[in-house]
Amino acid sequence: MPTDDIAKLSSPDPAVRDAAAAAIRKAIAANPSAAGDRGEAFWKAKLATIKLGITREQLDAILPNQGEGTMGGNSGETTNLRVDDYWTVSAHFDRSQLLRELSALTRSVRVVWVQPPAGFSGKWTGYFVNGIAARVIVYTAAGKYERFTSYYDNGQLTYEQRYVNGEIDGPELGFHRDGRSAYDIHHAAGKNAGHWVHWYPDGKMQSEERYKDGVLDGTSSNWRPDGTKSSRIDYRAGQETGQAAWDEQGKLIYARGSAENAR
Repeated sequence: MPTDDIAKLSSPDPAVRDAAAAAIRKAIAANPSAAGDRGEAFWKAKLATIKLGITREQLDAILPNQGEGTMGGNSGETTNLRVDDYWTVSAHFDRSQLLRELSALTRSVRVVWVQPPAGFSGKWTGYFVNGIAARVIVYTAAGKYERFTSYYDNGQLTYEQRYVNGEIDGPELGFHRDGRSAYDIHHAAGKNAGHWVHWYPDGKMQSEERYKDGVLDGTSSNWRPDGTKSSRIDYRAGQETGQAAWDEQGKLIYARGSAENAR
């Protein structure tokens, strides 16, 4: 992959970014190896050579990483490491800065995002390094969001939001990477509204809830990945009125308040 095309994805000129992204997509279509993705097997083999107990500096000498955020805690800190443009791994260091754990390898294609200038109006696109659009934002003449669209690195739509006077408004559909529905939710003048549903990647129901005037109102239910119902919480104008829970065999554990007769 020509490095100058990737560099051009950082251009403040939308036309330059669009042209560079098109060139990258064309190059990868002609030769998939041009993407520069060394693949899962390569990095798994590399990670297998790393011994726990080494210092942060020693790990830096093995992995060509770029830190993408660190979270601290009583036992040390965890840093998300980008090993290349396509893969990341999390490393946990103890309080002595010795490596104690490496998480599973995660595919995460790098996004090249350029902040639009103040007062920009029109369409603004940020790209993955493989030339696929990552985010497409349409701004109004007043510089406010009109539409926000997000994509996976394979081009599949992640979600699309619409805005009115800068506030999120209307239906929002979300999708899993393979195109299956992830959620169906609604907003009104910047507030949560109506019937919300989420699904697991295999299509099973994950959760269902209802909102009115931005707060929960009605029955909220949750299901486990195997399809068994796990909990129910009832609300009225944002206040909880009852709840119930089931074990993994579907047996009711408890029910109280307005959910007392739950089955």
